[in-house]
Amino acid sequence: MRKTIRYTCFLLLLTAVACREEKSTERPYDPTGNMDYQPVKKGASWQYVSAQSSDTLSMQATGEQTTRDGISYFAFTMSTADSSWTGYMGKSGVDYYLLNSFFPPDFISGPLLYLKDGSPADSSWTQRLSYKGIGGTAQFVILDREISLQVGSQTFPQVVHVQMNLAPDYLPPGFPAETTLTADYYIARDVGIVYMVIRAGGVKVEETRLVDYEIP
Repeated sequence: MRKTIRYTCFLLLLTAVACREEKSTERPYDPTGNMDYQPVKKGASWQYVSAQSSDTLSMQATGEQTTRDGISYFAFTMSTADSSWTGYMGKSGVDYYLLNSFFPPDFISGPLLYLKDGSPADSSWTQRLSYKGIGGTAQFVILDREISLQVGSQTFPQVVHVQMNLAPDYLPPGFPAETTLTADYYIARDVGIVYMVIRAGGVKVEETRLVDYEIP
């Protein structure tokens, strides 16, 4: 996996700077959490591209299931030009989790709670993250939901916009002290993550978008 995609994975993955947002009135928000924001049927596939490097990340659902720490996960084959691995995406109640998805197994330890589907806009939560022994506190907030988002030539209705601000306990050499890493990512109902922008100290360092997908 090339440096840009690896950096994207470490900071999370996937702002409306390059996309157009509009309120969607097609279907009402369901506070029970029954709306599916991550298809898991065998054969479903997604392809993401980095705007900075043109590197690609492919993901395909295998249909296999496993349970870890009481969370039910579905397996996905993740692959780049030079590596591949098995990642997992799961759901417990209205909480959606990533485990080795979008990033290799040695990047972030433990499951990542990336979406609370039953929470309205302005809801927030925190989580401690660890990257090869480097810890940090991540603050998540749902900035908006039920928006329509255009990514390239495609328009996705019923999208949730989540922002994560990560305050690392330690930063690699070259980063200014007290740098906050921010990831804005957008999750479309019945599709999954469709767009992401990552900033370090307010400066955009990565932009990743969904360019192709197939949901059987």
